[in-house]
Amino acid sequence: MSYEPHDAGQPPMQDHPESTKLLILSIISVVCCLPIAIYTLIKSNSIMNDPASASTNLDKIKAVRIISIIALVWWIAGTIIGFFNGLGESFLGAN
Repeated sequence: MSYEPHDAGQPPMQDHPESTKLLILSIISVVCCLPIAIYTLIKSNSIMNDPASASTNLDKIKAVRIISIIALVWWIAGTIIGFFNGLGESFLGAN
């Protein structure tokens, strides 16, 4: 008995050309840089809303969006916590 995929007559969907680059950048943004997270979130949203990308596999782009949102929340929470832990005092010049 051989396995036959459900849509055997159709070719497999290709990944979006920028999906791998954006996935790598979004992973880097978790550790390194907030502006990269903003860029990858904006770029992934524009790809998801583009009607021309409807024929491509958007699984990596969805992962990019999730990772970018996590990175943004992490960076914002870290900034707020750091501000209230005394880093804000040195930033504002108070002794």
